[in-house]
Amino acid sequence: MTDSVSVPVSLRPFVPKTALFYTSQLWFDVLLSTSVSNPSVIPFMSVLSPEILARASRAARRGEFFRPAELLLALPVVLPAAPPSQVRVGGVSVLGMSVATRPDPKVAGVVILTSEVAYLDMNGQMQQQPLSAATPIRLDYAGPASAAWELSLFGSEPLAVESHLQIGTWPQFPVLVRHPHQEQVLIRLLESWYERRIPVREVYCGQRTILLGLNRTYEETQALKQRYGITLY
Repeated sequence: MTDSVSVPVSLRPFVPKTALFYTSQLWFDVLLSTSVSNPSVIPFMSVLSPEILARASRAARRGEFFRPAELLLALPVVLPAAPPSQVRVGGVSVLGMSVATRPDPKVAGVVILTSEVAYLDMNGQMQQQPLSAATPIRLDYAGPASAAWELSLFGSEPLAVESHLQIGTWPQFPVLVRHPHQEQVLIRLLESWYERRIPVREVYCGQRTILLGLNRTYEETQALKQRYGITLY
């Protein structure tokens, strides 16, 4: 039996606007020093077995979809990189590199998400953060990276393929949801967090969402807010 399925997807990392851009090394140093030295992060005491954590981390670094029995999602934490060049063809802006030749972003670490604990594997150091009502989660979601397109028909600025995640005391970092299967696991995790009354704030392509549901009706949104006890939206 295999525990992962290869998802060979070439990706173009998203570069934040200049005011939000930080160098790769500075970003890495801040994330590593915060997760390791912050006294509010408890010492590593794994709820998952070390074997499962190691297999999940390896799969995420290789770009594979890890399928354990537990509700778990392992996502690569990536460094920002320059976008590809663009050329004009018949009045249409076309990315200068194809999906086949576009390099994958540099993986700096792995975040492993479960219903009750989040793990961060950076530079061989595994940190964990229990998830509770005192642990806010912020997700700026860009959709599965495998859905990235080639043509920019409405201007020259490339779309993002990275999502951004912030959990409790950890700083925000860019992650890749590589495949729609991972999106479905992410929705199940969001549902479990809402059920446990963990404060979650989702933004999907600039729109506030619940369970990544775009274009819900007012009635549907209110029903979900009532179900999960969401007061601030």
